[in-house]
Amino acid sequence: MRCIQLCLLIGLAFITVIAAELHEQLHYFETLKVVDVKVRKKRSLDSQTSFTKDVTFSAFGRDFNLILTPGSPVISSDLAVKLVYRDGRTSPLYINENNFYTGHLTDDETVKVDAHEEDGVWGLNIYDKNDTYTLEPSWRHLPPSDNHSMIVYRHSDVKWNKTFPESDTKHSLLNFCGAVHPEDDPDVKLDEQTPKDERYSFTRNKNEEGQSRSKRSSIKLSWDIVIFF
Repeated sequence: MRCIQLCLLIGLAFITVIAAELHEQLHYFETLKVVDVKVRKKRSLDSQTSFTKDVTFSAFGRDFNLILTPGSPVISSDLAVKLVYRDGRTSPLYINENNFYTGHLTDDETVKVDAHEEDGVWGLNIYDKNDTYTLEPSWRHLPPSDNHSMIVYRHSDVKWNKTFPESDTKHSLLNFCGAVHPEDDPDVKLDEQTPKDERYSFTRNKNEEGQSRSKRSSIKLSWDIVIFF
């Protein structure tokens, strides 16, 4: 009996610590269950294969009504993804294009939406006029629970400005998703000869008599979570 009580106390302490850490990263957030997100599939009248999804949920005292269409302009039809393990082994990772969506608010087509769904759990961004709302799986930030499957927050509530620089006017620089940024890591050397505001540069290939040029662009990438197998 004492062992069970001790395990419960440890579990509650663990949940409290993680929740506290999330509050250190966000000024405010809300949680949702899978059943809180209502989805209705609507097939096109002139096609048996094309369809849209009406997605609705409530957060921050308002109702969000979305119209989503399968597909994403950033997912190529020939996209190939490989998992690279620590020991050098690789294995293919299947990406289902139909799990990605684009769309807009039902009552305002100018408010765009990007979304991804898997097993009823949604990850989406709503680009509203005054703020961006993000809904994402709660396992990225909270321990498993029957009380929540997703968290929703506003970018203006994020306490760092590297992924969402447009929303950081007074917030401290906290790292929300664990991404590593070159300017924060002394072991990562940046190209000091390339100005920060330079969008691209041209370099000549000596073997081709200067006829061809290659374009070099600076791109920042971030990932939701660092995983080692």
